[in-house]
Amino acid sequence: MNHRKQLIERLLSKIDILPNGCWQWMGSKDTRGYGRIRDFNSKIVKAHRISYEYYCGDIPIGREIDHLCRNHSCINPEHLEAVSHRVNVLRGVGIAANYAKRQTCSNGHLFSSNNTLIENGARRCKICRTEQLRRNYLNRRVK
Repeated sequence: MNHRKQLIERLLSKIDILPNGCWQWMGSKDTRGYGRIRDFNSKIVKAHRISYEYYCGDIPIGREIDHLCRNHSCINPEHLEAVSHRVNVLRGVGIAANYAKRQTCSNGHLFSSNNTLIENGARRCKICRTEQLRRNYLNRRVK
C-alpha cells in the first residue's frame, strides 16, 4: 500500500460526520482548531489541506483553503475552497471583514458608488469628507 493511500485512510479514520455535512476532525488540533496530522515524511500538516489535495487536486500557488462552513475542524472537501488571501480574510469575521461588510459610514450615510471615495485602500464617505473639509475651511478663516 502506498504512503498516500495510508495517509488518507488515517485521515478518514479520525473524522466524525456531523448532521450539517461537516467532516469533524477528531484528531490532534492546533491552537486555532485546525486539524493536524503527520504525513509520510513525519511532517505535521493541516488535515484540511491534505483532504483538499486528495479530493480536489493541488492547491494553486497564491491560494489558501477557505472553510465555507466556517468550521476550522472540518475536512469535508465540499466545504473547502482554494481562494486568495484577500477573499479568505473578507469572508471571515475579523475587523477587516466586518468593515468591508458595512453598508454605511459611521454617520449613517450609505456607501454607494456616488458617495464613496477610496483613499489609501480604504472607503470614505464623500458627504462626511465634504463636511470635514468645510469645517476645516471655516476654522482656518476664524483664526
